[in-house]
Amino acid sequence: MKDIQLAIDEFKNYVDSNFNVSDKSINRKRSHSLRVMNFCKELSISLGMNDEEIYIAQIIGLLHDIARFEQWKTFQSFNDIQTFDHGDRAVEFLKENNYIRKFIEDGSYDDIIFTALKNHNKFEIESNLSEKALKYCKIIRDADKLDIYYEVDSCFYNEQSKIDAVTDTKLCDEYYNAILEHRPVLKKKEESKFDLVAVLISFVFDINFDESITIIRKHDYMRNTLTKVHLSDPVEQEKFDKIKEIYYSYLETRG
Repeated sequence: MKDIQLAIDEFKNYVDSNFNVSDKSINRKRSHSLRVMNFCKELSISLGMNDEEIYIAQIIGLLHDIARFEQWKTFQSFNDIQTFDHGDRAVEFLKENNYIRKFIEDGSYDDIIFTALKNHNKFEIESNLSEKALKYCKIIRDADKLDIYYEVDSCFYNEQSKIDAVTDTKLCDEYYNAILEHRPVLKKKEESKFDLVAVLISFVFDINFDESITIIRKHDYMRNTLTKVHLSDPVEQEKFDKIKEIYYSYLETRG
């Protein structure tokens, strides 16, 4: 296998040289990128991919959020709607001055890498992709969600998360109905804390691989967040109990 450490060193050099790593948001995305890279490796191994394919999956995981650092430095925000699409910007950035060559010498996988980066944060994967490109898109989307689940239940994430406690809040009908129908939620600009919890729960319906489901079950992701929801409105509490039941039932019956 090619030495992924060279790409990791370049990535760390880029972040550490251009951004304030003592900023919790920058440090969080730096750590997130490295963990997603490892999830990509884990998933690609479980899929029986060869060493070269595993290496490409790791590169995609490492670089999927590379535009986030510029986004935060410029706007102090990770909101793609209000700033720029960080998947699209990642591709643009890596094409500028052929910067992608700093991370991988062989250009034969560039189209697949760029396609996976572009699609990692979209609501749906674009159609008419090759089977190979589609597989990498699915790997990075699963790996990204796995680490978001990890972050949500970690103390580090909760320091910066609005999901510290959910009491007097309501869930919009659109989100509730999507979960009832086992569909991922299309996020809106304005969301209540309950809505944010629903979005996270709905991620499970956009998971592609059985191995990803196994990882979620193994670590009981979302447990810490779900225990924070105690709604004063009995109708809203009933909604929460229902979507939580759906989440755990889906995990148990899938895969």
